[in-house]
Amino acid sequence: MIITLIAVSFAVFVFSSFAEGDSSAYILSEDAGEDEIVAYRDSSGLSENTARRYLSFLSSFSRGDWGENISGQSIKETIGRRFPVSAVLASMSVMFSLLIAIPLSFASLKRGSLSDRIVTGFASLCASFPVFVLSLLLIIIFSLKLGVFPSSGLSRGFVSFILPSFSLGIVYSSLLIRMFRRKIREALDSPSGFYSRAAGLGYMETAFAVAVKPALPLLVTVIGESCAAIIGGTAVIETVFALPGLGSLLVKAALERDALLSGTIVLISAFAVGIISICCDIV
Repeated sequence: MIITLIAVSFAVFVFSSFAEGDSSAYILSEDAGEDEIVAYRDSSGLSENTARRYLSFLSSFSRGDWGENISGQSIKETIGRRFPVSAVLASMSVMFSLLIAIPLSFASLKRGSLSDRIVTGFASLCASFPVFVLSLLLIIIFSLKLGVFPSSGLSRGFVSFILPSFSLGIVYSSLLIRMFRRKIREALDSPSGFYSRAAGLGYMETAFAVAVKPALPLLVTVIGESCAAIIGGTAVIETVFALPGLGSLLVKAALERDALLSGTIVLISAFAVGIISICCDIV
């Protein structure tokens, strides 16, 4: 995990150095002279080379001193306010993925059946559907037409998370459906599944008796991979739904060329993914 965190944070700083312009274009006015620009870059450390800035960032991050963004606000306090929003969004998205994937996987176990073809088509559609397009469609239907859920912000508290998390949950449920259903079918085709059917158990009874337990480790692994993808997908969803989370903050930091804030957010996201991976391995 330590090697991954170092590599990820270094990549952020290296790629940000290739970006055209820096944060001075967003802080100073258009009438600022060359002397003002040079003074700002010197005071904010932008005049230093990428390697020196990166080492300074690692040193400060390891001490718990995350510094300030280009607006002068504490990065630690800003992330502390926004992290719960992203955590709730990711958790609810995983919950929706499981609520969609597990019942559909059991409903389509028989190969070639109508339910199998419908669920396969649904999973393929979800896998190929851009999450932002699905989000806009859900906003049009449930917010503008029906008025059931808010279209942006957190004005209605917990209800405001339902539509964005459902959007992510639908898209990432396709992976869970394909992997979980395949593993259950492999167990049903094994000798234990054959003998259970021969002993008189029905198809669904056999699936619960001999196929669920061998499929659980794979399910946990896929859930971990989905969590990593969902954490990345929050940037799009939070931007579409105007949610004040880490994803939208990362987009804002990237547009403002704020390498320090971007690096901190990416490092925290990578750390969260690493913790989730370790927990999945333990489970």
